Amino acid sequence: MEQQKTIVIIGGGYAGINAIDALKKEKINKDYRIVLIDKNSHHFRKVKLFKAIVEEDFSELFIPFSTYCNDGIEFLQGELKAVHHEDQNIEVLDSKGQMMNLNYDLLIMALGSVIKEVDSNNGGTTLSSLQNARTIRKHLLEEISSKSNLRISIIGAGITGIETSAEIATWLKGINVPDVEILLLNQHERLLCDIPQKVSRKLEKRLNSLGVTTIHHVKAHKFENERIYYNDGFELDSDFCIWTVGLQPHPCLQELGLPMTDSGKLLIDSWYRLKGCNNIYAIGDCAHIIDSNTGEVAGMTCKEAMAEAKTLAKIIKADQDGHEIEGHQAYPSLYCIGLGPTDGFMWTQKWGMDFVLSGKLGVKLRDYTWNIASLVHE
Repeated sequence: MEQQKTIVIIGGGYAGINAIDALKKEKINKDYRIVLIDKNSHHFRKVKLFKAIVEEDFSELFIPFSTYCNDGIEFLQGELKAVHHEDQNIEVLDSKGQMMNLNYDLLIMALGSVIKEVDSNNGGTTLSSLQNARTIRKHLLEEISSKSNLRISIIGAGITGIETSAEIATWLKGINVPDVEILLLNQHERLLCDIPQKVSRKLEKRLNSLGVTTIHHVKAHKFENERIYYNDGFELDSDFCIWTVGLQPHPCLQELGLPMTDSGKLLIDSWYRLKGCNNIYAIGDCAHIIDSNTGEVAGMTCKEAMAEAKTLAKIIKADQDGHEIEGHQAYPSLYCIGLGPTDGFMWTQKWGMDFVLSGKLGVKLRDYTWNIASLVHE
């Protein structure tokens, strides 16, 4: 009897869990043994990390992998240490500290990204982990109990910075904290420069209505003695500083000896195949993915990871059936941003027209995208 082939998925972030879901929908789990490997026992909803600042109960951020690993899908808790692509074998350090070898027929790299950490010598706290989020909450509660006219600065005005500033503003207003000024420091000329300027202005107005003031062209480099230092020696008084400075590909990729770009991402083709390795695929934040028709590079968001996982499952199914399908296509232009628990902002562009939704409908769409990204069905 022929031995069942094995697909190994490395990483249980948004790309990894959606790969499992897509493979099941294509019924590939009927023909392959599928194993998910992650060093944690749970999927972490990283896009909602700021919730741990404003809410006492943050259990919704964790979803056990047993939720996804059904219908014959196996889970192995461990950390990838080596890939031997010529032997189709990986080395994994399991949760008990034992090194083990696992053979694969197909390997899916979905190691994702980590949040960029600002050097502690630069002051402030980076919103990079659950521990840091709880530290921010603790210190903010201490500050508001001992000071009046509090000024909080969030440095970094990407989606995380926007959502964090809006959540903190709404939270403090909800617990009746008076005289709090919240600044969102943006190094660019406006918010989200890849959306139309008029849409960017609408988004900034929504933030202003929540009590968030945006300051543009500010490239901060240090927070010390209740001052933020930026732009060739300029200074800004601030009582508290939170850094939200974006993502970087998972640093463990550097240790694997696989083809990579200068930016630290795995080098793949339009069918997500690693350069020189037809049975290794990569999707999500760890992969340098280009639409071969448009030249557009995929972003590092969960919506791209979801779409890539679906396409990858179709590619594997087509390979299984002996034919080739079209590879990666750029995800449509779309932003869906939370502005606190009762407001949201959604923008998309189609037929050359901008479509914007905000308010209650915007937050419903935001919650829907958060849930669908983590395969939460409510």
